[in-house]
Amino acid sequence: TLIEKDDFLPDNEAYITFPQVKKVKVLLISDSPSTYLQTALTAATNIQLDVTGSSSYISGYDIYIIGAVRELRTSLTNKLQESVEQGASVIIYMQENSAAINYGKLLPFTLGGIRGESVVTIEHLTKFTKDITFGSVKRYYATTTLEGISIAKAEEGVIVTLTPQGQGNIVYYGILEDQSEFKFSPSYPIFWTNLIKYLAQATDINDVNIPTGTIISLPTKKEISTPSRTITTDIIIFEEKGIYKSEDQIYAASLMSELESNLNAKTALTKNTEKKTTTAALRYSLTTPIILLLFLLLFIELLTTKSRGEI
Repeated sequence: TLIEKDDFLPDNEAYITFPQVKKVKVLLISDSPSTYLQTALTAATNIQLDVTGSSSYISGYDIYIIGAVRELRTSLTNKLQESVEQGASVIIYMQENSAAINYGKLLPFTLGGIRGESVVTIEHLTKFTKDITFGSVKRYYATTTLEGISIAKAEEGVIVTLTPQGQGNIVYYGILEDQSEFKFSPSYPIFWTNLIKYLAQATDINDVNIPTGTIISLPTKKEISTPSRTITTDIIIFEEKGIYKSEDQIYAASLMSELESNLNAKTALTKNTEKKTTTAALRYSLTTPIILLLFLLLFIELLTTKSRGEI
């Protein structure tokens, strides 16, 4: 609340809420788990990370990560495929001998040979690649017959891909850990945290703190408590400022404008100013011009008199 009273009081109050935190269950399937990956995932408070070997499968997880395995049994890849069809996500964390690993239908393209150093460029900007810099890789796998969306790529192959399957997703992460400095970058834990949140469809703080006038569609009709009444609807129109509550989420709507709050924005006053022509009487003294004219005439008279020989 702004204490100072101005000419427009409705925007002097702002409401804020936080999304209800849901623990994302992640299972790392690895015979030699990456310390860097584990540190990045455990740093996030809303991620529950468990680790198991490649010989076992545990159901009930939101996301499965396959990394540094000796082998993958067909029974395991089939169960992971079923989990993806039912809404889970699988991340394939590439390793040096990935070409010898049978990923089954989980690998959405064909691996080629190992290629040399290349810069990694982002092809599609997403919530999990925003402000992320992958740098370069010393070695990576060439890829062919790509399926899905190429998020980041090197010169001859994709580095990060997202492939929707069934109700879930398969993510290919092609940075070989020992062949890149990315694991030392501040972007590394941010990338992994945002990727997990994206795959789990975790609610972001910007999704629940919104400007008035926003319209949100719900998958089913729900009872919504608005600042003035309670309604049952599948479309929420945030026409009032204040708190909106449903059975599983709380929203805060405020009368706000990013442009208005931007101190560096150029003023719009000059754009809307009309040009007007006005006439005004001005006082001007003739004393100085007359004196100068007299001096000029006197000078001409002297020259004329001298030319006649009279001086």
